[in-house]
Amino acid sequence: MDKVFDTILDGFYKNKVDYKLIMDNKEEIINHKNELIENVNRIMNGNTSDPLIIYSIILLATIGEKSIFPTLVDVFNLKQERTETLFGNTIYDIFSPIMVNTFDGNYHLIEETLLNGKRSDMERGVLFLAYAGICITNKKPSRLVNFIKSNLDNAPYTDFYDDIVDVYLDYKLDSLTVIVKELWLKNKLDVDMHGAYYTILDDYLKGLADDDNSIYKLYQVYANYSEIINLPDNKMNLDYYIQIDNVDDKLFEYINNNQYKGDYKKYLDTLLRVSKLDDLYPETEIKHEITTVASDVEIDKILYRFFKIEAVVYDNDEREDINNFMKDYYDDVIDQFEKYLKDNNFSYDDYDNSRSIHFITQELYD
Repeated sequence: MDKVFDTILDGFYKNKVDYKLIMDNKEEIINHKNELIENVNRIMNGNTSDPLIIYSIILLATIGEKSIFPTLVDVFNLKQERTETLFGNTIYDIFSPIMVNTFDGNYHLIEETLLNGKRSDMERGVLFLAYAGICITNKKPSRLVNFIKSNLDNAPYTDFYDDIVDVYLDYKLDSLTVIVKELWLKNKLDVDMHGAYYTILDDYLKGLADDDNSIYKLYQVYANYSEIINLPDNKMNLDYYIQIDNVDDKLFEYINNNQYKGDYKKYLDTLLRVSKLDDLYPETEIKHEITTVASDVEIDKILYRFFKIEAVVYDNDEREDINNFMKDYYDDVIDQFEKYLKDNNFSYDDYDNSRSIHFITQELYD
């Protein structure tokens, strides 16, 4: 049977890993776990590098070997040059699923390392995403949310706030909706990374959740570094994103082929009808963390249409007639928004902090 294990290991060296062979022979890997653990410890404590350390860690994660977890956390205490020598770029991709599948129950160890480590932002981000995956997999979302809340005023690393958004989108945590909105209002998020607030919320409400921390996911990620044979397809449902593209195409086609001649209401009504833009509005998905008061939803729909159309119009921004349409459109939206504020006796801050669903005053007036 040693020949099977040798074949598995040889597949890593030859960059042709057989997923089915590994899954069918986990018992053989278990029989060699001490050898694999020794490989990791020897190479980590030595002065040379060897890709065997990566292969060994992947196989130990495959069998869920928990004794290796403290060693993996300790990787984030190595000097950065040593980490890069041992793991290269793989640390940024495969370490999260590896740590999820070797977690030994010691939340405190990973939390302390996150808060007190001195590694790069990117590596701390890897550790935080691993921590998030561990909490979710082990049905401890409240621990994750409490950790986030406890560190909002003093981020443990530079990109912490943006990584919170990634966790929010990956795991569909309703309890982070208000936090993400607050981070946006306080200008703590990287706009280039996540887009406007309505984009984040759209992805949350109708986008794809990625809560798969399985061994399959580990090998799927590792496939970026090595050929993986016999890895089953994992076809994701992309219907929502296809729908967005279709709506954008229809908006662009109409704008590109129809000149605006000053009849703003007619032009807008036709644009909405031919594009079916309103079908994108996620009214049925809106959760209790954000208002569902009728007047709030109605003004949000008005703003939603405006911003979606504006994003497409950027491709036509040299056309005078379309610029005139957007000016007329903007003036009308501003009038409706300010009437909404007056009718409800709201200030801009009232709207931003407690009423807005997708949009905030800053975005509207910018």
